[in-house]
Amino acid sequence: MGWREAERAENASYWLLRSDHAVMVPLNRTFDDYALRLAELLDSLQKIERRPAESILADLRHSAADFLRVRVSRRDESDGTIPLSKAPRIFDGSRDLVLYAAASTIEPRPTFRKEDVPEAARLLLKEARFGQTERGSYVVNILAPLPTNFDLFAVRPNEPVADRPDLEPFARRTLRTLMTALERVRLAENEAQVVGHVAEGISAQLCKSVAHASGGDHGLRSLEISASWSPALREDEATPVVARLARSQVKVIRRAGKALSAIVPQLGARITGQVVRLARDTARTQRVVEGIITVEAVMPGRARRNVTMAVNAEFHERAIRAYREERKVTCVGDLLDRPPSPYLFNVREFEFVDD
Repeated sequence: MGWREAERAENASYWLLRSDHAVMVPLNRTFDDYALRLAELLDSLQKIERRPAESILADLRHSAADFLRVRVSRRDESDGTIPLSKAPRIFDGSRDLVLYAAASTIEPRPTFRKEDVPEAARLLLKEARFGQTERGSYVVNILAPLPTNFDLFAVRPNEPVADRPDLEPFARRTLRTLMTALERVRLAENEAQVVGHVAEGISAQLCKSVAHASGGDHGLRSLEISASWSPALREDEATPVVARLARSQVKVIRRAGKALSAIVPQLGARITGQVVRLARDTARTQRVVEGIITVEAVMPGRARRNVTMAVNAEFHERAIRAYREERKVTCVGDLLDRPPSPYLFNVREFEFVDD
């Protein structure tokens, strides 16, 4: 959950954080007490958000960008520095968090070969930037700027940008995928529970990226990955903004990555059954997937199971029709048969079953 503007007057605006906190932002630079009011605002934000002034000022300087922060706390970290031997792994892991979250935003998969990573995900790495590192353990900053041609006035004040899929930047959707996936990871008690959330952005490569961003298990105290959104584009308050992971949780994630890498999907699996759930993807631009659907199907040698699958726009329209008309469908894709439910990806056939 983030700040939202509640009221704007001629010389000040008033912002709320949930119903717990309120601050005033001075707007008129000509007032004699403008600098004093800014200092008071900064002091309040430090106490409310429990983070240093440098971090808050960085957000203000880059208000036209979303921020991703990777905060590493290690026994070998001293006074905000880390050994040179750990730095490449931490920076590479932080970069790859964005890359593989972007790949899953376009089409969720349990594992990505190099040739599977879409061009749009690679282009995002060219647009995003590493920012100035921060003190407070060791903090890596990644900035995802808004597109230079973005029309800020096209989105109404306090309207979540996810409600405007025609305008939402790909970088924002990517960070939302990442933070949602990390929330699933944070709540998991074992690697099996991590593996079951491929449809929400978990992949073998994302798990590996988390482990690398921590600098490795040995000497790790904790890893915190957080997002802060550009105030120019309001984010839905339900979107997770921080994932704090203990050393034991990072080890679970690393094992989950190995488990996903070891799974060999059943290629060309055919699933036949009834559509029982529909969920439209609101972030359609630059995306192969249009929606997530669930089909109740008879699995080989088993009772009926709910199979989740990501489908394109054409198949999603057929799924809607099948749901409304209560018609059976048959579809072909690559099957990942893991708890909590089987997941079908790379769906390439989706047809009605003739009655």
